[in-house]
Amino acid sequence: MPARNQPFSLFAGDDREITITVKDADEALVDLTGAAIVWRLLLSGRQITIVEKSVGHGIAISNQTTHQGQCVVSLQSADTLYVDPAVLYHEADVTLGGLKSTVVFGKVTLERSGV
Repeated sequence: MPARNQPFSLFAGDDREITITVKDADEALVDLTGAAIVWRLLLSGRQITIVEKSVGHGIAISNQTTHQGQCVVSLQSADTLYVDPAVLYHEADVTLGGLKSTVVFGKVTLERSGV
């Protein structure tokens, strides 16, 4: 499962759903049934985790019959409400069949909301 660069922007305190699509090296969708998935939002030095989500705790694996290869990370307002604006980093790891792969990563531009 090759890693894909997936940068995005977010206003601090916003709710956001991030859909992740996992494909294998041949670009075929991967069945995520039974997968362990962890998503992290980190300071750009990648050593301090600000937010962590896992299956059942902010990550839902989509129905693999109708949305194969997809999972959804749900960020809640409280996850970033008090985080200072910065360029952060995110990544998601999938463990399936005993093999762990980083499937998405990228910069996250966290902006301060004016409201």
